[in-house]
Amino acid sequence: MQAHQLHIVEKQKDQPRKIRDGQILSILPQAYSAQGNKEMMAKDKRPQTGGLQEKKVKLPPTKEEVKQEQKEEKAKRSAKARERRKDKPSIWQRIRDVFAELKKVRWPTAKDTLKHTGIVLAVVVVFSLVVFGIDQGLFALLKLLTRGIV
Repeated sequence: MQAHQLHIVEKQKDQPRKIRDGQILSILPQAYSAQGNKEMMAKDKRPQTGGLQEKKVKLPPTKEEVKQEQKEEKAKRSAKARERRKDKPSIWQRIRDVFAELKKVRWPTAKDTLKHTGIVLAVVVVFSLVVFGIDQGLFALLKLLTRGIV
C-alpha cells in the first residue's frame, strides 16, 4: 500500500465507530435512490455538522407494496383493453354487417354469367395458341443452331 492509503486506513481506525457509521449512512441514500425505491426518513449523524439531521433514505419496497403496484398495473392494462374493445364491434354485429352488404350486391343473371365465361375461355384459348406458337418457333430455331454442332 502507498503511504497515502495507509494514512487513510489509520485515520479510519482512529475514528470512533459512530463517525464511521455516519459516513456510511451518508452514502446509503445515493445507493437507494439509484434503485428508485420509496423514500423513508432516517436519522444519521454527520461528522461535518456534528448534530442530528433528518435525511431521506430510499428503502426497497415491501411485499405488500409490490403486490399493490402489480394490482394497479393489472387494473390499468384491463382498463386499456376495455377501451380498445369498446371501439370494436362484436362478432355478431360484424356478421349482421356482412349479410347487409351481401343484400346490396348486384348478382349477375345466368345470361351474364354464361357470356362472361365464354369471354374468359376465348382469351385462354388465344393466349394458349400464342404461347404454343412462340414455343414451336424457338424450338425450330434451336434445332437449326445445333444441327451443325452435333
